[in-house]
Amino acid sequence: VYADEFDLPIVTLRYFSVYGPRQRPDMGYHRFIESILHDEPILKFEESNGFRQSHSNGGFAGSPETEDESYGSLKRKQEELLKLRQELERTEREASQLETQRRKEERFSSGRREMTEKLSRSLVRLERELYNNHKAIEEITTARDLYQRHLDVLQSVRPESWQRANLDAELERAIGAIEDSEDVYGKTSRRLANVIPGEAAALEAESRPAFPTDFMSWMFFGLAFTLPLAVIILLAMIVPKFIH
Repeated sequence: VYADEFDLPIVTLRYFSVYGPRQRPDMGYHRFIESILHDEPILKFEESNGFRQSHSNGGFAGSPETEDESYGSLKRKQEELLKLRQELERTEREASQLETQRRKEERFSSGRREMTEKLSRSLVRLERELYNNHKAIEEITTARDLYQRHLDVLQSVRPESWQRANLDAELERAIGAIEDSEDVYGKTSRRLANVIPGEAAALEAESRPAFPTDFMSWMFFGLAFTLPLAVIILLAMIVPKFIH
């Protein structure tokens, strides 16, 4: 019952008649063997004072005290075992809690370190992009104002309103305005090419001449036009011969 109540895997066997090195001296086996070894008469229990006293008290002398002591010792040991088991369970719970806490601390440390590095690198990159964008906005704003101003100047030129007497001076002023526009456009376009993706390619395409400027280019340029014509003439000369 005690084992079931406290969940202890212990079985206690109590032998009523045992013999051996640690047998009880008041039991029959011990008394008989001692009497035989010492050549003494075997004392009958009804002739023994101890027998009568034990029976008058409801049992053998010394037996109740010994059983109580054994039961008390077993109970104390079982209680100690139960305390040890509870202590072990508490220790295991604490170890599990410490392990969980350790994993959380490790997750926090590694996560903070990783995200700190990522956020720091991203902030540096964003600051650089923000600076470049501010610079690009300033360049674009300046270029827009310059382009608009020179466009207004060019559109304000009205050749039909020029006087023939001042025609040469008017042309000089108009050509000067065009040259100023060309100079501003070239310088501003080169600055914009440094801050706007694709502006350099557009500037290069604008500055590329429409026709070839060297001999080899002219040769390939002319060949592209004359080769189809030469093929047509050659076919016109060969086909009639095959027909006849």
